[in-house]
Formats: sequence, structure tokens, C-alpha cells
Amino acid sequence: MPETFAEKQRVIFRRRRRIIAAVLTLALVFTGYFVYRAMDRTRSLRAHRHESVRGWMTIRRISRAHGVPPREIKLALGLDAGVPERRTLAEVAADQDRSVDDLILIVEKAIAAERLKGAPIDPGGSP
Repeated sequence: MPETFAEKQRVIFRRRRRIIAAVLTLALVFTGYFVYRAMDRTRSLRAHRHESVRGWMTIRRISRAHGVPPREIKLALGLDAGVPERRTLAEVAADQDRSVDDLILIVEKAIAAERLKGAPIDPGGSP
């Protein structure tokens, strides 16, 4: 018995519905994955806020961890503020023939000074 036009349309519609369902499921899986990655990265960055300065850290890592512009850290270390810096503090210390501890102290002072600059002024004059 030959299939009617309506029966053929139902078969095609069922196949399309399965394909559409598979595509939507795949899209939801990818969306969930990227949402998870974004949330995980956000949690990771919050966990590393205000971590102590170490010799293995880059200037970019220090600036993100402490909320200080990298330009300020570069200027404190005597580096060119306009050039991207990818070296660690230990590498900068070796290039400048200084100890890592000296650079860490300089960076910590720069962070403290930057925080003082950005601190809100109390108009009431607290004691």
C-alpha cells in the first residue's frame, strides 16, 4: 500500500524534530559548559584576591590580585610603563641585579601607595 503525502510529511517531521531536539540539547550542553567555566574562573580570581606577592608572579598577576594598575607597578620597579611585561619578578630581579625580596618590598609599597590614593576621603575627619 503506497504511503500518502500526509504520512510522508509525518515521517519527515519526526526526523526533523529529532534533529532539532539533538541540536538544542547540544547547544544547552555547550552553554552550560561555558557558564561553568566562567563561574569557576570568577571564583578562582576572588579566591586569589590580595594574595601575598611572590617571586614567581608576573606584574599582570600582581596587578589583578591587588586591584592596582600594572603601570604603577612597572613605574615603581623602574620599568617602561608602555611596554608589555611578561617576566616574573624573579626574572626582573635577575635582570636588574637585585634580590627578589627587594622587588617584593618595592611592589608592596607601590600597592599600599596606590590603595591610599584610591581611598575615599572622610569629610567628617575621623580621629
